[in-house]
Amino acid sequence: MLLTAYCINFLVAATGYTSTGIVGRQRLLKFAIIDSAAYSVYMFVGAVIPVKFLISYEGFMAFIGVNFLIMFILNILHYKKHKDKLNLKLIYIWIGFLIVNIGYFVFLLEDIGGNLYQNYAVWFNENDALHVLLILWSCLILVLLRKDLIDKVDNSPSQDTTNI
Repeated sequence: MLLTAYCINFLVAATGYTSTGIVGRQRLLKFAIIDSAAYSVYMFVGAVIPVKFLISYEGFMAFIGVNFLIMFILNILHYKKHKDKLNLKLIYIWIGFLIVNIGYFVFLLEDIGGNLYQNYAVWFNENDALHVLLILWSCLILVLLRKDLIDKVDNSPSQDTTNI
């Protein structure tokens, strides 16, 4: 989860480049660096003491959830200002991520995994449900963004990889 937290903070910093001016960009970059360092300490404490919550997905979301909120709000503000398709799609992606988390917490709090095991001898716990939901969310990202995220740096024939 530590690497996932770092990746999310990279996304926060990248959102600063796509949805804010220079001051916002600098603030989000500083936030991402500090948040990554703080989460490293958070995870270390959870592993050394040990505190299960600190190293759980619930603890992860309690700490990192604000990052998703920041990106969601920035995408909404950017979309309201520019009415661009990319930010609208990113808003849909964050709504999808909210649905993933609602699904996870319903599965966890309703003990659906325990009931499946007890009643049907099927081992499928909340962690399994989370990963299936995240795979579906990744498919949503692919479907929504694949045409928008094209490398526009070099379109020379020597760099064309469309036939690979």
